[in-house]
Amino acid sequence: MLDKYILFSKQFWHRHLWHQELLKRFLVISLSTLFLTNFFEWSQPVYANQTNNLSKQPNSALPKEVETGLNYLLELVNKKGAAFDQVRIGPLLDFVAQGGYEAEKLDLAKYENCTGSCLRREISVSLELILRYAYNPSIPSFVVFPSVMRLCDWYPESDIVTSKAKLWNKLPTIDKPILLWGKQYEVTTPDSFAGAYYRYDSKRLIILLKHKDRKVLVSVSKMSHKSKMGKKAVIIDNDNWNYFYSGIKGLNLKHISWMDTYMYDSFSVQIYYEADHAAPRTVSMLFKWLSAGWLGINVVKRSHILEGSIRAVESLKKVIESNSLPDSDDFARRVKQIKAMSENEIDNKIKRYSINFERIAKNHKDMSKKKFARIIANGGYANVLNREERLSILMLEYLKGQLGKQALVEFDFPTLPK
Repeated sequence: MLDKYILFSKQFWHRHLWHQELLKRFLVISLSTLFLTNFFEWSQPVYANQTNNLSKQPNSALPKEVETGLNYLLELVNKKGAAFDQVRIGPLLDFVAQGGYEAEKLDLAKYENCTGSCLRREISVSLELILRYAYNPSIPSFVVFPSVMRLCDWYPESDIVTSKAKLWNKLPTIDKPILLWGKQYEVTTPDSFAGAYYRYDSKRLIILLKHKDRKVLVSVSKMSHKSKMGKKAVIIDNDNWNYFYSGIKGLNLKHISWMDTYMYDSFSVQIYYEADHAAPRTVSMLFKWLSAGWLGINVVKRSHILEGSIRAVESLKKVIESNSLPDSDDFARRVKQIKAMSENEIDNKIKRYSINFERIAKNHKDMSKKKFARIIANGGYANVLNREERLSILMLEYLKGQLGKQALVEFDFPTLPK
């Protein structure tokens, strides 16, 4: 009898403790999800103060024919080699060209459970210059969008690589649409809300065409699968494109730094519409959808996408509109020279960069964390950077020097021949 009582007691407490553990886990998940979701809500006014656009609530739906055109493009990115019907995106291109609305206040319907937002801006350069820098396989895109991209490159099987396309040379004689399918990998810079960066692959479609005698570039992107797990990072100086990447999984947020977060899906349609070649003036309009969060829960708000879109176009404008921007062919040759550097040359420059990076980063409030401080101490940041990351740093620092920004490493390249 005593043995049965002891066995019953053990089983009771085992079940009781198991239920307690289950309850604890449920509470952790519930509270963490609530905290993460509310954090994104609380963070919005902070960024709304930086730009009034973020506080605008959508108050008008996207015209149905425009939405139909977007859906057509988002389906086409998956259909390499498919026939292209330009008529189906005519209303979309008219909508981008005409303007007369506040794009930030348009209500972009969800796409495959992703939150959407759109942004329209004018860029004071020709479409040709945008193509020479942002759609040039010899120039990595991250130098053109340094506020939102750490790394970015085409996979070798992409049409833009295999065809050695120079789209800017096609502009004067374009009489029918040119379509290029491909695949890219990207690594983001730290997001402004949770202090994390992500790596992912995207399917890409680029269309160069003429619409009502205007030249247009349409760029479509769809994530191939969910991103790698987010890693902790710090925005040291966004104006000078200085960021710290820890390599440590998680978020740079108190209490929930341990969270395993992902970008689950992303879609975008970027349109550059040349409004006036002589001025010059190009309209940029971005339609973007994103799903990201924890445990499959999408915590992305419309304002988060809008803030990231503004960061992207503002950094593009700082680069592409600069009077000090090098000739694209010259910059492409510098990129090639940097890639050809010996390991010893790269090591020496990255050591210098890491010492200077420590100098500007060590007093940042988020860098006081022991794990972060240890990584950059005594120029130690150089030890956690792989070859690809080192080369990307050198390319961006070279461009910063050319644009008159404070570069963290110097170059003594010989003058390029005319």
